[in-house]
Amino acid sequence: METSNKISTWRNHGTALSLLGTSLLSILLLFAFITRTVPILPNSIPLHFSYEGPALRYGSPQNLFYVPMIGSLIWLFNTIAGLVLLRNKDERFVLHLLWTITLIVQLILWVIALRLTKAI
Repeated sequence: METSNKISTWRNHGTALSLLGTSLLSILLLFAFITRTVPILPNSIPLHFSYEGPALRYGSPQNLFYVPMIGSLIWLFNTIAGLVLLRNKDERFVLHLLWTITLIVQLILWVIALRLTKAI
């Protein structure tokens, strides 16, 4: 009987777990995209821009790997915080909000990576 209660608890959080899984998939795809793109980039690419548009700092294309690493850390910390919130049924909205924000951050990191590689 105890096992079925644990399974039903996870079934009640299908939306939250799909948000978490989608953001993890986004990170993995971003790593794959950057791994595929780095060899074809020039030796020096713009990495930081001013608010007016011109590049302030140039660097190696390997620095692009910091983008998905930052996303991975955000995913990890928000996943741990969400699992703590998962234990409290009253915090379901906060859990969904936290993991939705995690997915939004991953999408923002995609835009950053695409702009730095000049894919968009």
